[in-house]
Amino acid sequence: MTSSLQSSIIKKLKIASIQYQHEQFLKIRHFSDEGERFFSHQVPRYQRKFDYFFGINKNHATIKQKIKKLESTISPKDSITVRKFESEEDIKEIALKASVYFQQALEMLETSFSMTENTAPLVEYYALLQCAKGFIILDLDVEEKLFFTLHGLTQTLIEGDDQVSAYIHAKIMPLGVFSALAVREAFFIDQRTERNEPLHYENLLEYYFDEEYCPSIENVVIDNHTNPQRNYVAQSLTAFIGAWMLSNLVRYAPMKWQEILAGKENDLIKHIREFREEHLLRAFDSFLPSHVRLS
Repeated sequence: MTSSLQSSIIKKLKIASIQYQHEQFLKIRHFSDEGERFFSHQVPRYQRKFDYFFGINKNHATIKQKIKKLESTISPKDSITVRKFESEEDIKEIALKASVYFQQALEMLETSFSMTENTAPLVEYYALLQCAKGFIILDLDVEEKLFFTLHGLTQTLIEGDDQVSAYIHAKIMPLGVFSALAVREAFFIDQRTERNEPLHYENLLEYYFDEEYCPSIENVVIDNHTNPQRNYVAQSLTAFIGAWMLSNLVRYAPMKWQEILAGKENDLIKHIREFREEHLLRAFDSFLPSHVRLS
């Protein structure tokens, strides 16, 4: 049976698959007085995010190295910037590309609904991946050869900790879709007094790009007091990581995935089902532009 949340996401993805929707939104934002708020309020916030992201030495060095390998002449800080248009005609290309990404997300997500648990998470993740790309490019001008050819996550080994998973841990990488998505989506506020002292400071990029951040599958799907990272389970970026983890288990560790499905060692599958039915679907909603999400 299709849930109301599933139906809502599918309905919104169908709207997001229409190029015209994005064209009209971008024209208003970039070529009308109504778009002034975005450039006066959101652009400075994005700039602070860029400064933080590129201020991480590992990020800057990795991007610089990749640019050199591609024989490109751009500077690392120009690899991801706030999108600007010279004319309304320039909007069409981005609107079309975004609509294609959302259409692919729609088709893959609908396909995943008809698949069994044995394989559905693989297609489900790629649906979320394409949705994220469409979401990113409407706001940000991203060097796609750098950020869209990698997932931005890798599997890592953890030893000597009572929170070690028998299944999978993730590590955030400097380059990939996740990095661009984090810059686009992560909450960031930095209000200061006249003396430049922090009045209200919250930066989720600090959490996800902390060198010690290596979440387990349990950390991203278990929404109760036993999970030390419970406060971040509802974050859409955490859901993206969880979707990637599940897809990896399905694709590269099918026997472990079968063990989880059968509940041989624990009840992890109960939490994974709740995660997929709630947090993962809500991530699709989070990765839709405001003119679609609020329509």
